[in-house]
Amino acid sequence: MKRLIFLRESKHNEVLERYNFLTATCLGSYGSNLAAWKNLQDFEYSQVRKSVKSNNVAKEYLIELPNSWLDRKDLSALCKNLVDRICPGLAVVSWFVRDAAVGEDHNLHLVVLFSLRSFASEYAKYTSNFYFDTAGRVSRVAKPGYTLRYAKGDYKVDAEGKKIASASKFTAKDKSYDHPGRKYHVKSLIKQFFEEQDMRDYSLRRQYHIKKIRYSGVVNKKVYYMLKDHAALVAEFYQVYLELASYSKEIKKAARVILQQVYNKQQKAKLIKERIAAVRFGLNKMYNLI
Repeated sequence: MKRLIFLRESKHNEVLERYNFLTATCLGSYGSNLAAWKNLQDFEYSQVRKSVKSNNVAKEYLIELPNSWLDRKDLSALCKNLVDRICPGLAVVSWFVRDAAVGEDHNLHLVVLFSLRSFASEYAKYTSNFYFDTAGRVSRVAKPGYTLRYAKGDYKVDAEGKKIASASKFTAKDKSYDHPGRKYHVKSLIKQFFEEQDMRDYSLRRQYHIKKIRYSGVVNKKVYYMLKDHAALVAEFYQVYLELASYSKEIKKAARVILQQVYNKQQKAKLIKERIAAVRFGLNKMYNLI
């Protein structure tokens, strides 16, 4: 019988307390140190205006590992490889090997504590295109009479031509980690990693008998099978979400250009109507004089 891949996620506000607890209770700690987490927490607290309790500093994954890995000398290297796949490119990531043993029975887990931010560039960059006309007026959208002076992604420079240092240490939070399909995506990465280690007795979803599952409102097998593949459907939507997110900025830019063109045409139509009305008024006045 195949085993279900166990993955539990949680969020933490007081990440320093969580880091100290995991360091004290786990077999080993790796990755970012306490100073890195303190730097991130101070940055997160500086971003909120009301209550720091409402701002999530870090997220945590609890992953079940095979108990046979407890005696492996390359356990830390295996965990690092898995963490790099789950949390690529993030600023602060720590992972811990935990054995919640009950008597003589081992229960090996991997605890991954990670931020949702990446390190920002050393120098400040333009986040949008900037167009200027001869009068010095600025626009973020291409218009007639405006020329592009600063392109998106270019480094900001001062009057002497030197690059300006970035004021922010971290980028914005990666909201894809909060997407409902992210958990299923992480499970698929874990399953793929296990298969590379010649461990093929894991599955993404537990196969229950039809009579053992109870859904609210499910009265027949047809409805049940419609709900059975819900997790896979969410994962497919998540992949579509990632593709759309990569093109969202380009779509918004194109939409702004189209709206500006429509606005210009509306203004021209309005001007033509005013001129036609003026001509009609003049003709009527001449007709009355005659």
